[in-house]
Amino acid sequence: MSGGGLIRVADCPLVAWRNGGGVTREIACFPAGAGMEDFAWRLSAARVDVAGAFSHFAGVDRTIAILSGRLGLAVAGRDPVVLTPGGAAYAFPGDVAAFGTPEGGPVVDLNLMVRRGAGIGSIRALDAGVIDGIAAGTIVVASAALALRIGARTVPMQAHDAFRLRRRPARMLL
Repeated sequence: MSGGGLIRVADCPLVAWRNGGGVTREIACFPAGAGMEDFAWRLSAARVDVAGAFSHFAGVDRTIAILSGRLGLAVAGRDPVVLTPGGAAYAFPGDVAAFGTPEGGPVVDLNLMVRRGAGIGSIRALDAGVIDGIAAGTIVVASAALALRIGARTVPMQAHDAFRLRRRPARMLL
């Protein structure tokens, strides 16, 4: 698809958590088709129903953002935090102890993992409105249903769907 591609979260493959505590939907990874041991970066969305330890990933940095629900997160050596939709993403090493606790019901989180030395990655929340300066390769994940407008093109998205930009757009409207 010219300009980018819609990624329906419902079509993303389910992948078992490394610790056996649940499943996640892989939205994108590089290189394409890479497994858990050889990805350079990986973006996924997971439903968290019960409290539990995060899987250990040696040599990987993680960034978590919340799409829905509230997640208490305790990472070794840091004060516990509560992550909420629209709040700042939380970065931590994937090779330290981390424990998540859903507060008040299930949580859907967005998880970006980048292997150290392979690059850098970030998650940031965007408010509805005109967005300028979005780079090619950016992946936009909808926290709720929305119409993404890129120039004259409108892309309807459901909650947790993603859109990967193949080229740099002049402007986008969320």
